[in-house]
Amino acid sequence: MISLINYILSDEQPLVTIIIPLKNGARYIDDALLSAQKLSTKNIEIIVLNDNSVDNSPKIVAELAEKDPRIRLINFTEPLGYLNLLIAGIHHAKGQYISFLRQSDSFPNPEIFKILTDLAVLKEADFLHFSTYIYTQHSKHEHNKVNPNQPAMVQPRLLKRFIRNEVSATIFGKMFGAEMMKNATFLLQEVFEQNATTTAEYALIMAVSAKAKHYLPVIERGYEILEIPNEKRDFEGAMKDVVDYRQIFELNDKILTWWKDKIDLGTWYGAVMADRLHQYIDFPEEEKQMLCAAANTEIFLGHEIKHAVRELCPPDPDKEDL
Repeated sequence: MISLINYILSDEQPLVTIIIPLKNGARYIDDALLSAQKLSTKNIEIIVLNDNSVDNSPKIVAELAEKDPRIRLINFTEPLGYLNLLIAGIHHAKGQYISFLRQSDSFPNPEIFKILTDLAVLKEADFLHFSTYIYTQHSKHEHNKVNPNQPAMVQPRLLKRFIRNEVSATIFGKMFGAEMMKNATFLLQEVFEQNATTTAEYALIMAVSAKAKHYLPVIERGYEILEIPNEKRDFEGAMKDVVDYRQIFELNDKILTWWKDKIDLGTWYGAVMADRLHQYIDFPEEEKQMLCAAANTEIFLGHEIKHAVRELCPPDPDKEDL
């Protein structure tokens, strides 16, 4: 973290790294990059992670990078998978802070990172969350708008609130302390086979929620999502957004085991997971089956989750006590 005294005495803003995962994004990438280039915070680097694109999007980025040295294109000739691509970008980042931008989205407020970096230093925050809007060609509406009454949080409250689904699990519309985020990726040493974007982002944000020291909600709108109906927006093969609950629960176990001396795991965790089972009762059958399979392998089963599994899921022959 940057000391407040050095920050006040210095004329320079801390370096912010903007990470853009790229996969066949020729239709949108120039607009996304332009929104990053227009940010009032000039001390930025823009890392574009090309995950084996087959269209001319890497050429578009390369041409823009020739004119703007802040843009850095990193080409991966073999597909890494979405989570590994994000982790690679995090470890290539040189900034003190990191934010993510989808290839089809934009930063509508040029001042947003000046506001965020000022707050991050002043409040010693390493996880900042700002408001997001979704727009189409015809309309724009609020999405994931930060609640002005939502409090700042420190550990272990942040991790608890995340597991209760009270902190958004997307990486977008947020800014992170780079050192903290790099440390968080080491909780993800086992690479997820599932390539779904939801699983990857949940995994990364959960790791961040376990490592971050100070979560700060910021009311200002700073991110816009382009809604593209009937079209894959990001990564081919990654947009079948069925969450792999088994891997998510395994990550829960890993992180909660790491936190076991700091968080009371007793009835609290069982109640949280039971609530999650009840929330997903009306989900598609494929997702429900995955959730039940994960719940039946959960090692932190308390009375509440056992009761929920018994009610909502078919019995697991290998788990007689369920």
